[in-house]
Amino acid sequence: MIFNKIDYNAAEKVLLKRYLYGFRTFDETFFNSEDYLKLKDITKINPIKYTGKIKFYSTFDFLKFGKDFILTEADGIDTSVRCDENYKLSTYLTKKYGRSINKTLYNSVIRDIDENVEKREIYDVPVEYNPYCTSEKSNIEVSYMYPYLDYSFYKNLDPIFRKININGLNTSLAPFIYIHEMYHGLVQRNKDAIIDLSHEEFIPIFMEKVAAYKTGEDEEVREEIFRINDVRNNILDLENNINENNINYKTLSHEIYIISTLLATSLYSKYKNSNENIKNEIIDYINRIVSGRIAVEDLLDMFDISEKDGAREINNKSKTYEIIRKRRMNYDE
Repeated sequence: MIFNKIDYNAAEKVLLKRYLYGFRTFDETFFNSEDYLKLKDITKINPIKYTGKIKFYSTFDFLKFGKDFILTEADGIDTSVRCDENYKLSTYLTKKYGRSINKTLYNSVIRDIDENVEKREIYDVPVEYNPYCTSEKSNIEVSYMYPYLDYSFYKNLDPIFRKININGLNTSLAPFIYIHEMYHGLVQRNKDAIIDLSHEEFIPIFMEKVAAYKTGEDEEVREEIFRINDVRNNILDLENNINENNINYKTLSHEIYIISTLLATSLYSKYKNSNENIKNEIIDYINRIVSGRIAVEDLLDMFDISEKDGAREINNKSKTYEIIRKRRMNYDE
């Protein structure tokens, strides 16, 4: 990625992330490959409709589901994150240092943050469920404390989270997206856990798939359809908005979701079709990332995971679903 090709607003967001989380690169080579051209064929097919059984969860149930999943899959490792609920720490800092701080105070402020920030288990971070909010994706809300300071401040600030927002989803998918957002927090609490920005969504999407798989076949298929349609929509949006001379943040976001979903699909295929020993080994590598011992890219190398394999998997699944749809139409006629 040539960072000076990004427009100003996108550059601000990318640089904040780059320093806060330790991203160093953004690999776009996949989008110039034959495999991407083949993947674009899924945009010629109608969005896939799920026709199976749908299980709905109460908010209490999906929060319990998330906690139980973390306690099982991340058993024995630290799953706490830094949390600033209701801006308590931000309010304290504003009262003490004012709304803007001089660069000479950066070290003092960061030391103050480290001494006063609250730590919570990831499943105890506040959750706001907004089923009718479609303007924003679900997310784990990050606190920058002082937005738009010199980037050296964020380079030395470990991530702090405010709350998890589950947006625009009915409760049939909410448990898996909740897992997704918790793994964002667990991975990105460690600087340098992800080297390449295009891999930002990889672990959360993979663990979302594992959670659906462990819940049952109906949930697994529903999550799979949700992600295939999401890749399709991201490709359409990317192709409609791309401008090589001026890359905006939405363009980057589409690329991140496409690449991460392909990688997650590739790893999930390996996970699902392996014996228990390999399944446990993959989860062990995830836990090493969560613990800050290795980077996401180490896992990709270890299990030989690529966008190409994920793209082939999604292409084949899309064609299969389209064949099933046409057969149903002919049957109904």
